[in-house]
Order: sequence, then C-alpha cells, then structure tokens
Amino acid sequence: MIFLRHLRTVLDLGIYTEYTNYNIYNIVATYDLKRKPHLATIASQHKLEFEPELFPAVRYRIENLKVTVNIFHTGKCTILGARTVEIVSKVVDHIKDLIQDAEDRSELSFQGPF
Repeated sequence: MIFLRHLRTVLDLGIYTEYTNYNIYNIVATYDLKRKPHLATIASQHKLEFEPELFPAVRYRIENLKVTVNIFHTGKCTILGARTVEIVSKVVDHIKDLIQDAEDRSELSFQGPF
C-alpha cells in the first residue's frame, strides 16, 4: 500500500513513528484508455458535463459510488473520491463500458445507406 511506502520514507529519515489507527478517506487514481475518445460525443450521448472552455475533460459523476471521473482527450482519466481499491476497479470497468457504448453508438449513427 502507498501508506506503507510513506511510512518507510519517514523511517528512512530517522524518524520513528507508529501508525495504529488510520482511515482512508480518498483515493486518487489514474487510468489510461489507450485511445483518444471523442469527448463531445461521449458527453452528449450520456448527458455528461463537458465545457471545454472551462475545463478540458468530461466530468462524469457516479453517484452510487460517490466518485468523480475526469476523462481527457488524450484518453487519460483521473478517478477521484474512491474509498477502496475495489471501487476504483469498478469505476475502471464502468468507464470502459461507457467509452465502448459511445463508440458503438457513434458508429451506428454515421452509417449511411451504402
């Protein structure tokens, strides 16, 4: 865990400390989609917040998990507010499904009579 890495750093500095009662309130994670999504399409199809003049990412709030995801045009995502690694994993699966659904819909909407 990251907590243990920080504890090791403090110990390496010669400061002995002991943590016995701690809580994790917020995990910030990143994820790379490995492709560049079309943010305007994703936002319009799923009614997500996207104002590129103010912030360069689609903001996706997952209310039941109490998590916010920022999806950038590079395909990088930041996951904010998770309390456990399991929630982060669920969010990543959810993001992948969301992006795939948006791509599938956009392919269907652009198919012509050919």
